[in-house]
Amino acid sequence: MDRLSQELIDRIAALLPAGPVPMADPPAADTGGGSASGKKASIVKQLFSHVRPRRDDPKTRPLPRYWTRASAAVLCYRWQRAVEPLVYAHLVLGYPGLGRLRAALARRPERRAYLRSLTVVLALAHEHWTDGGVRLDALQPLFAALSGEAVAAVDLTLRFAAGHPDLRHRTRQGIVFDRVHGAPLDLAACVRTLDFTPATPATERGRRDVLQLHLAEQASLVRRFPGLQSVVWHYAESELQEVRDRSRDGFADALAEQLSQRRQIANVGLTLRIGGLGTGISAASSVGRDSYEGLYAKLRAATAHVTELSYAGVVGPSLFLDPAAAGGDGWHALRHLAVRMALLTPAGQFYFDGHPYSPLALDTPPDWRPAYATLQPEQHDGIAPDGRPFLFCERPAEDVMGPLLRAWAGLLARLPALQTASLVARRGADEAPPWAVWYGTPGRTSPWVDGSGMDGDRPRVWFVTGRWRPGEDLVREFRMAGRGAGYGDNVSVIYWSILDPPVRI
Repeated sequence: MDRLSQELIDRIAALLPAGPVPMADPPAADTGGGSASGKKASIVKQLFSHVRPRRDDPKTRPLPRYWTRASAAVLCYRWQRAVEPLVYAHLVLGYPGLGRLRAALARRPERRAYLRSLTVVLALAHEHWTDGGVRLDALQPLFAALSGEAVAAVDLTLRFAAGHPDLRHRTRQGIVFDRVHGAPLDLAACVRTLDFTPATPATERGRRDVLQLHLAEQASLVRRFPGLQSVVWHYAESELQEVRDRSRDGFADALAEQLSQRRQIANVGLTLRIGGLGTGISAASSVGRDSYEGLYAKLRAATAHVTELSYAGVVGPSLFLDPAAAGGDGWHALRHLAVRMALLTPAGQFYFDGHPYSPLALDTPPDWRPAYATLQPEQHDGIAPDGRPFLFCERPAEDVMGPLLRAWAGLLARLPALQTASLVARRGADEAPPWAVWYGTPGRTSPWVDGSGMDGDRPRVWFVTGRWRPGEDLVREFRMAGRGAGYGDNVSVIYWSILDPPVRI
């Protein structure tokens, strides 16, 4: 921005004589709406109104009605001050952009205060690779741009891409850094949020270029950001059982150090995508039951102090069990909890009746929410709009889903500070009816309850579960969900099938 503005100043100043030059009024905007020049003139007029002083302010003097070298320079600097905060607030950069960002911050250090959201896409080329992985120097431009005295709190999204087609399949299990070659990295204390969520390109070519960082490397990289308050890990698990378990176990072992209470990381997100793993299920060990049980225990212990937790992946009842029985703590500071279920348990059982060995992804994306407006009554019977049956029905397998929901109800009853909690599963295509169990304290709402104010003055548990209606025994357990927060059994349990009005049960 500064180079462009200075260039404009120099060009305007070079063309202007020493004396004043009359400034013509801008052309009138086209009221018919069909002229492109009229629209441009209107836009320019609006922009000038933001950077020029207000005429009704007695403390400021309006711009003169003629151009001089001084007035041109003042206008450009005023434009710079108005636009630069908007430009630097949301940046998407690659390797060349990081170098320019570092130079721009060095020229004007006050620009650090404008930085808010930074998405960095590092396109790795052949020179970044060694026999031991990716050179640690590949991250040096990022830390060089963000290191030093920090003024702003930056939300950083870190992504990787293949800089050459030959590198698309160089690492299937995730990027691993070669720490032998290359200088150690600096610290980036200005980063407040670190997000490893990859891009989702619309084209097949773009999707092939997306690379992911190994799960253990994601955990290790957290230590380079001492001012971190929020971290979002995202990993697509390997198709190989041994590789899946090894990466999951290594990540779990690093959680205690990276999420220690002294670091004050209050917001944690973890997404473990399993993709089409259902096509390869042959036994409980095919999912990695023991590895997941270890992950649940270490995740609960490492996040005992957090206030917001989001988890997407394979879910088992042990994730919600009371750790006090094992001498641990139990999320007593947690205010918001979001769980997005994969459609099978760590033991390889499927939560919903239907065809488990389908090519359909078994994950529930963290941001998934169906389009209610497109639902038709026949969809509740597992029929898609084109007549094809959904590969997963909306009725859960009672013997599989029951223990999970009872553990979920027990968790809600134990957490005194909890304000919202959601347990969501996507069955079938994106247009499928939703399946969710949502809890909220008085005054809280959610997109899953469509802004309904029903019993808004009481704690509420919503079953947005299509044609499946919970039994009385399960409802009785959820009525005790407000005990931890001091509401006793005064919890309203509401069932909603989307097409029919919600009813209290």
